[in-house]
Amino acid sequence: MSLGTDKLKLNQNLLLSIPMFEGTGTVSVKDVAKPHHPMTLVNSPAWYKESSGLYTLSFTHTSSHKITSPGALCADMAFTTESFSGVIWVNWTTLPNTSSNVGTYIDKEGVANSTGWGLTAWPDIYGDGFGIMTFLTNPSGGQAYARPSCVANTWYLFGWTKVGTVCLLYCNGVDVTISSTTLATLGTAANLFCIGARTNATQDHFGPGRLWEPRVWNRALLPSEHMEIFNRERALFGV
Repeated sequence: MSLGTDKLKLNQNLLLSIPMFEGTGTVSVKDVAKPHHPMTLVNSPAWYKESSGLYTLSFTHTSSHKITSPGALCADMAFTTESFSGVIWVNWTTLPNTSSNVGTYIDKEGVANSTGWGLTAWPDIYGDGFGIMTFLTNPSGGQAYARPSCVANTWYLFGWTKVGTVCLLYCNGVDVTISSTTLATLGTAANLFCIGARTNATQDHFGPGRLWEPRVWNRALLPSEHMEIFNRERALFGV
């Protein structure tokens, strides 16, 4: 686990952690959390070495880059009513004013608007310096909504915490939630788990940009924990 061990209190109930330490290869990356879900690189996203020496993965939406895991092997993330949380570091290399430059980050969904959940974001599609960030649940269509500021070639830590029927969204450790409609019980299925795309890995691919260490917990992260993660890791990205 990055910057800590499984003894760290912050990592309690951590289900997924992909620190991308490999720095090479086109086949797979390791989930170092205890469940050790198998992860496959699809269409070969490229490795990128940051100035800090950290390796990240570069995604291009036109190339349909993504990371996937079979639904049958990640059933522990097919949440229904329980609390859960997640974070991921994100950097768009360009922010064109178009919805074609999309950015789904973490998704556990089978059929759109039918089952599962996902954290999805678009960059500055309105040209006002703010992105659109949503946490979606299906089949209810309930969602949390935020508009964090977005600048090209800048790293952001995006995250969420879902408790009951409410979800809070975080950017760089700060609660940026604008609204959260009532989230119903999530529909379950043997859904593919995906990083960098949604709807069974067939649409809304992320990019162009880079991602680092998606994480999922089967508990509610506290606001202080979202800030702790940001403060522990921000120096890696110069923010």
